[in-house]
Amino acid sequence: MTKGFGNVTNKIKKTKYGAGKSEKSINQQMSQFEKLKKSGGDIYDLYVNVEGEEIFYFTGKISTLSGNVAEAIKMQKALATEYIRTIVPTLPFKLQFFYALGNSEISVAKNEMGLTKASPN
Repeated sequence: MTKGFGNVTNKIKKTKYGAGKSEKSINQQMSQFEKLKKSGGDIYDLYVNVEGEEIFYFTGKISTLSGNVAEAIKMQKALATEYIRTIVPTLPFKLQFFYALGNSEISVAKNEMGLTKASPN
């Protein structure tokens, strides 16, 4: 199958973590994110943490039109977990999710802005 620029073949990659999402799923979610963003959706930065540790990993961005960030995180949890485990494969199975206002990565890194813990479900 050829798609994109210059007839580049897009190969679907399977991973051993999370819900078994593929590159295609990630691209579909990115497209949906951009649509929500253009429609005026609220943007949040997503982080994960291992309980009891001080390190927080920036995992990506989420958007919601409803304003219900907990529901948005719940819907993206499997994909976000899979993504961060491709970067840090040694993370344990159980992760905690946190969020901050969108585009606040620098303020969070400087401890000028805190993170809000997402509900555990």
